[in-house]
Amino acid sequence: MANLKVKLYSPGMAEMMKSEKVTAELERIAERDAAAARASAPVESGAYRDSIRVEMTTAAALGIKFRRGGNDRPVAVVVAASTYAMNVEASTGNLARNIDAAKSA
Repeated sequence: MANLKVKLYSPGMAEMMKSEKVTAELERIAERDAAAARASAPVESGAYRDSIRVEMTTAAALGIKFRRGGNDRPVAVVVAASTYAMNVEASTGNLARNIDAAKSA
């Protein structure tokens, strides 16, 4: 069997990673994860559940550095912003459990 070597065009890949379609797909997947986290959130007052949302940002804004640049790539983050979200996450792991919920959906 012949050896096959694939070489990606880096500038083209970098542009694709910043495209509107990739950004929209990242947001869609993050929204599914957020919906799963809201659905399984422990509810006392509902404030924690209602504070779960998606924020779109860039890798650079989060301090993420890629080996070949592209730090302006879009990133979707699922956030729980209630004042006690950290305590809920520490005791239940709700957000962590729902990472990649879209994989099974």
